[in-house]
Amino acid sequence: MLLHRSIAQVASRNSYLFRLPLNLLIRQTKLMPLEQQTAKQFMFGYETTLTTLGNTFLPNWISFNKVGLIDRMYDFDDDFETFYTGADDESISGLYESYLGLPRLRQWDNDHCSNIQNASDGTKFKSFIKPNEQLLFFRKSMCRAQRMVQDNSSYEIYGIQATKFVFEKNALDNGEFDKRNKCFCRQGHCLPRGLIDVTDCYYGFPIALSYPHFLDADPNLLQKIIGLHPNESKHGSFFMINSLSGLPLKLSVKFQINMALNDLSGVAECERFSDVVIPALWFEIKMMQLPKSLRNRFIFYLHYLRILDRVMYYVFFISGGLLLLFSVLRVSFSLSVNFSSYRVSNLSRRFEKSIPKKATQRRRQSNSKHDQGSEKERQHFLL
Repeated sequence: MLLHRSIAQVASRNSYLFRLPLNLLIRQTKLMPLEQQTAKQFMFGYETTLTTLGNTFLPNWISFNKVGLIDRMYDFDDDFETFYTGADDESISGLYESYLGLPRLRQWDNDHCSNIQNASDGTKFKSFIKPNEQLLFFRKSMCRAQRMVQDNSSYEIYGIQATKFVFEKNALDNGEFDKRNKCFCRQGHCLPRGLIDVTDCYYGFPIALSYPHFLDADPNLLQKIIGLHPNESKHGSFFMINSLSGLPLKLSVKFQINMALNDLSGVAECERFSDVVIPALWFEIKMMQLPKSLRNRFIFYLHYLRILDRVMYYVFFISGGLLLLFSVLRVSFSLSVNFSSYRVSNLSRRFEKSIPKKATQRRRQSNSKHDQGSEKERQHFLL
């Protein structure tokens, strides 16, 4: 029972006088740490005596009248988020600007652990992704942003280019390999490698997240639990993202919900669960393919439209060249015609100037001959 063990965890850190009435209540109501439930009750909530009492007498802590793992993890009442529109930088459109009014999570102190700005909730990632560029993935249920790295392989899905991203290695080591991750240690207490302490995100419940079957976690976590067989191909997460648009074409995100319990020897019926991490369930958020209408739209946008854009680029380039050539030829022809007209005009003026002189000379010659003829006729007549 989630609430029973959560209260036991809180009570275990207090004095005997604090635990005494709780132990009497547990024994009086015959509450057991384990009980048979349906999957719906376990995940989406069920009513118990402790829940009712907590909601009645401790409403600031237990503000609900039923408790379930998924029900509490996806309680978004009073949550608000702000996302970038891309007005100033289109590459970050759809990414987190702030959560609950802040660009960081209140549960963590250091920016390395608390920053969620420019993270994606999985619906749309950064556009124009460069080679070897890292991305951030954030969901409220994770209580932190998870860094993603490229695996340096190219894929093609529905004819669209995709880059595969995975969570960075040793992302959940809590400072064992990467000292910067020490800020994920709550109140100076670090959980074993492979566990995310999300207690402060979920009403103080001792919940820790991990990869399914404690994949990439401290091997000691497997020793107290029977039936766990971590397998990267079955329990690993991946994201297939188009680097141009930031559109996820295919993804699978897997996490496991655990109860990370301390020494419970002083709480009735809970002694056997001391110092153990108990897997409750693991879940997968996946999208194996885009909806058909959306897929066809993005195939057109990212494939055919790019081809059309390239074709139109060359069509306009060639058309522009032809228009430029036509303009040059037309100007050249106009200049040639104008030059020819100028030459003809000059020749005409010269010709017109030369005609009167020649005509005068011819008239003078003709008059001279005529005078000479007249003179000879006159002399002949006199004789």
